[in-house]
Amino acid sequence: MPRARALALFVFLAAVLALTASSSAGTLDSWAKLRRPLHIPHLAAGLRCPVTHARSISPDFGPAQGAGPIYSIGSLVEFIYPVKPGQGWYPSAWGGQKVLWVGSPAYKGPVLIRGRQLDGAHEVRFGGAHVPALELHLTRSGAATQTWKGRQWPSYTRLRAPGCYAWQVDGTTFSTVIVFKAVLAS
Repeated sequence: MPRARALALFVFLAAVLALTASSSAGTLDSWAKLRRPLHIPHLAAGLRCPVTHARSISPDFGPAQGAGPIYSIGSLVEFIYPVKPGQGWYPSAWGGQKVLWVGSPAYKGPVLIRGRQLDGAHEVRFGGAHVPALELHLTRSGAATQTWKGRQWPSYTRLRAPGCYAWQVDGTTFSTVIVFKAVLAS
C-alpha cells in the first residue's frame, strides 16, 4: 500500500507540474508573437541624436513621442548614475527615470517594449527592481483622464550611461521605434 500511495503522489505531482509548465508556456507564447527582431538603427559616435518628434495629443500630458498608437511622454530621460545610497534602487547597477506610456483608445491589445543604445553598446532595461527586466509588458489599464480616453502606464526606463537610445514598441498590429536622449542629472 505505501508503494501505491507513493506512485499516486508521484503521478499527481507530475500532473501539477505539467499543468503549471503549460500555463506558463502559454503566457510566454503570447509575448513571443510580439517579439519581432529589433529594427533600431545604429548611430556613429558623435553624430546628433535623431530624437523622435514630440507633439501634443492631449492637454492632460506633456509632449508625446511616436507615431502611435502607443506614445512615450517626454523625449529626454534624465537619470542619476551611479546609483547613490538613499535612492530607491540602491545598490542597483542601473540608474533610471519614470516614463509614462499612453495608448490610443483605438488600440486595445498588448504592448511589448524593448530598447538599446544607438551610439554605443548599452542596454535599456525596465521596471523598479534592482536587476531590471529586459522587456516592458503593457497590458490592460483603465487609467483614462477627463480628455484622454486611452490607456496609460507609468513605468521606469533604466540605464547605465548617457547617450542616444531607442525603444522599440511592438503591438499586434504595429511596430515602431521611438528615439530619445538620455543625460545624467546634475
